[in-house]
Parts: sequence; structure tokens; C-alpha cells
Amino acid sequence: MGLIVMADAINRAKSTDGDKIREALVATDMPARPPFMPWKAREVDDMGQNNDADPVLLQYRGKFVTIFPPQAAVAEATWPMK
Repeated sequence: MGLIVMADAINRAKSTDGDKIREALVATDMPARPPFMPWKAREVDDMGQNNDADPVLLQYRGKFVTIFPPQAAVAEATWPMK
């Protein structure tokens, strides 16, 4: 997800200059597109944070599976882990 946002910012900055990329990141306002992350939007604030981001928890079971949030979960959490 971070790579997609960064690539978009670099494309909009039309430069690899750090200050121009940061300006583009601060101006980021992209609608969320499943299946990447279950977020409402990707909008970066002045401190570089996406305040619309929700946590996503994965559990390794020979492969990573999403266990939280419920709307994105593909499996129930297994506790305790083996």
C-alpha cells in the first residue's frame, strides 16, 4: 500500500527531489480501492499520517492470513499460536 501511495506521489511530483515528493505526499487524497487495505481513504496530513488508515492484523499459518478487521478477515484468529 505504501509503495502505491509513494509511486503516485513521485508521479505527481514529476521529480525524485525529496521536498517535491513530500509536497505531493501531503497533497495525497485517493479514494480507497479494495482489496489493498480496508481504509476509507488515503489522505496524508501535515505530519505524514493517514488518519483514515485502520489497523490490519495478519497471522502466519504457513502463509499470512488477515484476521482483523472483521470486514477484511479471511480467517478467525488462532490463540494461542503454536
